[in-house]
Amino acid sequence: MGVNDGAGGVPSRIEASHVLWIPAPTVTPSSVPVRLGDSVDTSTVFLALEDSRDALRLSVPPDAYPADHIITLGDTDYPVPADGVITDPTLTATILSSSEYATFVRSAPSGDGPVQLPVSWKLAAPITVTVIPPASVIGDATNACVFASGTPIPVSIVSSQLGRTYVLPATPISTVDTAVEGRSCPSS
Repeated sequence: MGVNDGAGGVPSRIEASHVLWIPAPTVTPSSVPVRLGDSVDTSTVFLALEDSRDALRLSVPPDAYPADHIITLGDTDYPVPADGVITDPTLTATILSSSEYATFVRSAPSGDGPVQLPVSWKLAAPITVTVIPPASVIGDATNACVFASGTPIPVSIVSSQLGRTYVLPATPISTVDTAVEGRSCPSS
């Protein structure tokens, strides 16, 4: 520590200002830029740590359906709130100590920025969607509708792929109009 009692011995007490505090009970150093015998002062970086998060964030596509999600890591499912931020310290510790995370960190290229562990994710509770042709949807992600027998029905667009649009209609629908040119959704 570089602290002595003035006579070359070990002091009977050590001032708190002479102690290096590490921010968590367990940390993983990414580097130790000083060597034995180096002179250090209060501005010297003594120890650089791996990113230690108090919360983990699930990055889902920005247009993903807003709801609670589940991630799958290995053979285990873990809950993720609708905002995508895992703040439960036990769950965070479980994910960060998983063999999948350790393997990923060992194989990930080093660099600045957040570590992004790829995981599978799904909705926590299934939803029932209606599949309709994309040409029948009018509007955009914030104000979309379909027409059924000439009547506009508001819908939430959940997804679209391979010529199918998956929607949550405000009221149940069994058929939609596909000739919608010139029509518009009512303002919400």
